[in-house]
Amino acid sequence: NESSFIILLLDECQMTEMSDKTYHYLWLSLRQAVYHKNKNAIKSYWEKAHQYAMTLSYRKYSMSANEEINKQEKIFKRFEELHYALGGLLLYSKMYDVLNSIMFWTDSQPPRYILVPSTMSEVINMYIQIAQNDNNEHFMYYETRYPFIGVSGVNAGDTISYYIKFYLAVLFLRQYTLVQYF
Repeated sequence: NESSFIILLLDECQMTEMSDKTYHYLWLSLRQAVYHKNKNAIKSYWEKAHQYAMTLSYRKYSMSANEEINKQEKIFKRFEELHYALGGLLLYSKMYDVLNSIMFWTDSQPPRYILVPSTMSEVINMYIQIAQNDNNEHFMYYETRYPFIGVSGVNAGDTISYYIKFYLAVLFLRQYTLVQYF
């Protein structure tokens, strides 16, 4: 039923850090939903992920020690990275209507989009981070973490990072539509 299984992987109540294995299964589930063009599952997941990201964000602001704050920022960045990869996968799969839905989905007024950048500098910083992950020190970074269906071989990592960067370019252009709220 929509994305009930995927939502189970988001542990919002116990506030534990998701393991790499959980991220892996979460990605496989999302990739399967994209492969089967299950738009409702992706949208439903995005809504729950938005709430989970809000929880992560609020938890970071409630902490006092720099060490704890840095740990929470790292956890949030990892979760955010997954969703940038999902945006790239949706572009690769030509699911533009779903992409449009999730980029502008919010549950607050004025709108707050926690899983998509709210400023152009955030978009640029994420683009730089992806470019750094493309370096040799992070060999096969994207093809091992976020494999796309039908993408394999020597250029798999380049193709995946290209679509994630393409998604970031769309998010950059999206910033011009948000002017009415600022």
